[in-house]
Amino acid sequence: MFKQILKILLIIVTIGLISFAGVWVFVMTDGDKEVVELRNDLNGEKIYLIKQSWGLGDTKMAIGLNKRLRTGFSNSPKDKYLETVGTEFIFYKIGDGKLFVYNDSFVKPVKNAFKTEIVFIGLTNPEFIKLGQDKNYEKKGLKIFPESVKRRLNYADSLTEKNDN
Repeated sequence: MFKQILKILLIIVTIGLISFAGVWVFVMTDGDKEVVELRNDLNGEKIYLIKQSWGLGDTKMAIGLNKRLRTGFSNSPKDKYLETVGTEFIFYKIGDGKLFVYNDSFVKPVKNAFKTEIVFIGLTNPEFIKLGQDKNYEKKGLKIFPESVKRRLNYADSLTEKNDN
């Protein structure tokens, strides 16, 4: 009888430890995060492009004055432009004291402390795809965020070249 109770307690403790570890890994960690720091040379303002991925279906992309971006469905930053559609990447450039973002699905922050004007440019799906092909975005002086997407675009371009030959 004592051995059965001990086995049951051991099973309960093991399940509890596994549950605690799972909660810590999936709730307490930040997941994958990519950040690019931009600087507006006209006013000295630092602007951060942030992409934070956490679990399945919770990826956030934001533009902010700091690098912080909390994940989780209930966390919505009030001081950042937040992308609302779930776009995987954006094209952008900074010049003439403005940040140009080639994606118009960002929501303006409630607490807007930006000194730099941010101009959102909407693109149709074919226009967006064409910018990504053959590094057309670089030819137009644009950059891509997050940087990790470049490898996939380059790979897709190499497949297109092989099929053309």
